[in-house]
Amino acid sequence: MERIKSAIDNNDSETGTREAHTIKGLAGNIGADVLYKLSGIVEGLLKNGQTDGLAQAMENMDNELKELLKRISEGMYSEGVTAKTSDIIILLDMESLSLELKELAKLLADDDSEAVGVMDNLIEKLNSAGFGEDVKKAQTNISKFDFEEALINIKDIAKAIGVSI
Repeated sequence: MERIKSAIDNNDSETGTREAHTIKGLAGNIGADVLYKLSGIVEGLLKNGQTDGLAQAMENMDNELKELLKRISEGMYSEGVTAKTSDIIILLDMESLSLELKELAKLLADDDSEAVGVMDNLIEKLNSAGFGEDVKKAQTNISKFDFEEALINIKDIAKAIGVSI
């Protein structure tokens, strides 16, 4: 939702449309029919450049997503299931993710090779949060010791999730 809102704020309907489509696809994969329909509405409005009703559609989608995540989380814990890393834990632990991104950014800015280990710890979380392509770029740049370019990649990810670095 934050990436869609950010795209809208930046007049980037293409990115907003793609993000809404991604949520729609994920919702369809897990049988979350209401979220599937609501994200489809947002996707359609963005795709067609329509602003009438967009704020309400976004609010409806956001509320349904929050409710769905709550139900999934409750279901996981009521059944005694533990999760090493999941979308739910990532969404609920933004403070930790924020701190890790800031640490990684500092290490990259200092050309510190410890950035490799910090990045390794973030890969799964960032992939689960939908940043697979950005993570690959950052990993590639880190592996080539192009910390300056990797820092740009990490700043892009941080900006998309509302973390100030």
